[in-house]
Order: sequence, then C-alpha cells, then structure tokens
Amino acid sequence: MYLINYIYFKGKWEIPFDPKETKEDQFHVDDNTTVPVQMMYKEDDFHVFHDEEISTHVLQLHYNESVSMVLVLPEKGLQGLEEVV
Repeated sequence: MYLINYIYFKGKWEIPFDPKETKEDQFHVDDNTTVPVQMMYKEDDFHVFHDEEISTHVLQLHYNESVSMVLVLPEKGLQGLEEVV
C-alpha cells in the first residue's frame, strides 16, 4: 500500500535533484546480489539519524513545509530491521 501511494505521489522536492548528476551504480538487493540502476545524487545538509541499536540510518527528504519522505537504510540488510519493526 505505501509503495503504491509513493509511486503516484507527484510532489516537488524542496531541494531538487539535478538530472545531470544521475548516474548508473550498483543497488545492493542483498549481501550477494547487486543490480545496475540509475541513482540520483545530491550533496547538501539533510536530517540524518543513526540508530546504533538496530544499525540503521534514517534520512528525511523534504518535498515542502508539510510533506517529507523518510528513508530507512539498514546497514546489515532488511532482515534485521524487519525483526525489530
């Protein structure tokens, strides 16, 4: 349900990504699998939190004053994160 909602959301980023900075890189599906994908790059100041207890980084990207996207980036794969969520 959340993925479907995200796909159809057409908000504009508060700090837009530059399309010229999009490059092909490896996306890590799991410890043994990577696939080539187009990666957006942006260097700026963002709200980032590291939770040592569950070895996870949390990144907040703003669309506007009232809407943002929160990305949960586990250091050791999804399985450990799924166990605590």
